[in-house]
Amino acid sequence: MFYPIIRLAVFTSLVAFSQVTSAAETGVRWSPLCEPGGGGALVALQVSPDNPKHLIASGDMLGAAVSVNGGDSWQPAFGFPSYEMCDITFHPTETNTVWMGTCMGAFKSTDGGFHWVSKRNGMPASQPGRYTVIVEKVLFDPARPTRLLAFGGSSRRWNEADSFGWIWESTDNGETWRHLATLAKEGFSTEAKKGVNIWFAAFAPGSSNTLHVLADAIGWWTSTDGGATWQARRAEGVDSEITGLTFHPRNPGILWATTHNHATGDTQSARKPGGVFKSSDGGKTFTPCDRGIPKACANSTDDNQTSWFNGVALSPANPDVLYVSDQAWSGATVYKSADAGVTWQAVLSRKPTGSGNAAFCAETACWAGTTLKLRADPSSADRIYGFNTEFILRTADGGKTWDDATAYRPDPALKDHWRGRGWNGWCSVNFAWNPFRKGQSIAQTMDAGRGWISDDNLHSWHYAMGQTHPWLGGQDVSFSSDGSIFITTGQFGEGNGIQRSTDWGQTWTTLAGAARSLPEAGWGNKQEYAGVFVHPQDSKRVWAVLQGSVLHSADRGETWQRLSGVRDANYLAGDPTRPGRFYVKTATGIFVTGDGASFTNIGLPQLSRRSRITCDAQGRVLACQWREGRTGVWRYTPSSKTWQRLLDEEQALACCADPSAPNRLLLVTSMDPFHDRAGGNGVWLSCDDGKSWSPANDNLPMLRANACAFNPFDPEEIVVGTYGMGFFRARWPKDFKPAGTRSYTSEAADTRTTSGSN
Repeated sequence: MFYPIIRLAVFTSLVAFSQVTSAAETGVRWSPLCEPGGGGALVALQVSPDNPKHLIASGDMLGAAVSVNGGDSWQPAFGFPSYEMCDITFHPTETNTVWMGTCMGAFKSTDGGFHWVSKRNGMPASQPGRYTVIVEKVLFDPARPTRLLAFGGSSRRWNEADSFGWIWESTDNGETWRHLATLAKEGFSTEAKKGVNIWFAAFAPGSSNTLHVLADAIGWWTSTDGGATWQARRAEGVDSEITGLTFHPRNPGILWATTHNHATGDTQSARKPGGVFKSSDGGKTFTPCDRGIPKACANSTDDNQTSWFNGVALSPANPDVLYVSDQAWSGATVYKSADAGVTWQAVLSRKPTGSGNAAFCAETACWAGTTLKLRADPSSADRIYGFNTEFILRTADGGKTWDDATAYRPDPALKDHWRGRGWNGWCSVNFAWNPFRKGQSIAQTMDAGRGWISDDNLHSWHYAMGQTHPWLGGQDVSFSSDGSIFITTGQFGEGNGIQRSTDWGQTWTTLAGAARSLPEAGWGNKQEYAGVFVHPQDSKRVWAVLQGSVLHSADRGETWQRLSGVRDANYLAGDPTRPGRFYVKTATGIFVTGDGASFTNIGLPQLSRRSRITCDAQGRVLACQWREGRTGVWRYTPSSKTWQRLLDEEQALACCADPSAPNRLLLVTSMDPFHDRAGGNGVWLSCDDGKSWSPANDNLPMLRANACAFNPFDPEEIVVGTYGMGFFRARWPKDFKPAGTRSYTSEAADTRTTSGSN
């Protein structure tokens, strides 16, 4: 087989050259921070049929990325108007042509997946504020590669579009599309009406006429005329929902089906595990073929604790070798069969699987179990990839050993220190450098990212792990000069306690429970934290926000009391010019306190909850008003007790100032997903104290961002955190002063806004 490595290498060099050229023009160029792990729900990974080292992966809201070295490193992809992706299809003959289904329609790349262009001519037009065309999969007609089919739906069950269940046809290589058929709850139709969610589609091997789809509510359907008409299929011997179909590449009569678990009676009855089934008569009848796979059940009514399977992976290089993954949290094991499914053996697990059937225990930067979607290299049955919400695992020796293709240990002697491989899916929440310890910083994200800590100036990372599980996200962090660090947690109305370290982040304690006058940590408490502030010179004195109330501790977090006078609070900001003074952002205005007990409202009411506040080196407050009221960047000057609106940017979420030169401002903008064209205008810089602003998005693959920071020990180094692609770093030289392309002139309504007047 010919591997076109040279072509890919040449393209990569051209990309690098164009990026360097652009950087020379703009002065600021972003590169991945390389925090570890996947951090987001990967939905697809495909291996090029022409080059086993050429991989493309996509995620639920983290865009897409390319690897040309088998997963040793990744480069984020560019060109998408939003970042919610579906499945990937390599062209059968053109090496660098790839198609991707997305929540924004069909996209095409002609350079191996690095850059993409929309191809939805003939599909419904884009509309603001919603998805209009969600395409799960694009298929090439095996007999006519210029004929393509696109299938409306999403394997991640994203918000439904009106075109769910639609099947489109293109006969001109994807340049134009027409509606071909609709699958709806009532069956097949040629009407252009809303149908069901199609989440799997494939041509039968060796056929240009026979197609198979799996769809919510209606199950398995086939077409024998190239997609023009469709018929429901029955699978005799399969007693549950089919979750995956895998076809023998050379024998059309052989296929495997995997199934979900299902209730055996009413909702209080124990669930029956799913399984793996084989058919030798083209799918008319199936028989179980999962001997050797112990099923997680334990009379559980919880489908997450009961075994089910989501597809068999096989390589055309040896279709007798199969891999499957148990999706139950209590199962979470990958099994291998070397005899076409007659017998199975565990090859990957997080826990021992019993004597005589030992599985490899993979070491990863993140903590999720090995419930994986699996993909096989078309050229080798020994090379398999598995992916989930936190990492990609890979094996090159048939499952004997596995490693993390999203992170690695830069120093093998430091077991808990990791570095990312260039692309992940963290939804950033906050980023902060420790002003009292050079080289230390903490990145915070949603989900399992409450606090990634770097002690070596962003080179490697370890985790802020207390007694509780790692999930429910990070919210805020605050540092004291004696090595104390406090982290607040929370997500979707739940909290995971306050995390405290007294040794510069090496060990952690979870502060939670009635003895501390705090809620218990973990799911079910319905108590979410927000901001935190520890006195920089007296770590016994700490303040934190819980469900809108400000809490105070005078004993380094051992006990807490609720303060009166401030309601509906969210984030806090310390004043670097006066240790102990801090500001509280609330729904009714921003409050200031010098003693942590009495609070004064300084105005700017009705700020959005999610936006942040900071203080610059002159003690001025920077606040962002995000998508509500008079949006944009605001600044309060204590000496004059006045507010000024610096920029009318609707999506302004966080703004910070260079600690050594507060006239240099860094702003990030953001918008939630679920749109054909994602909001977020990227990063903005001001070098004249907010009078004018310039965009700075060179080499930044995602323009929605939630966090930003200057390095206090090297203020030319800046970091931003995107909302779905992790963190990026850049250098902003002080002698680079871009001419502002945007400015704002204050209006009378601004003054009324700061005081709450109409």
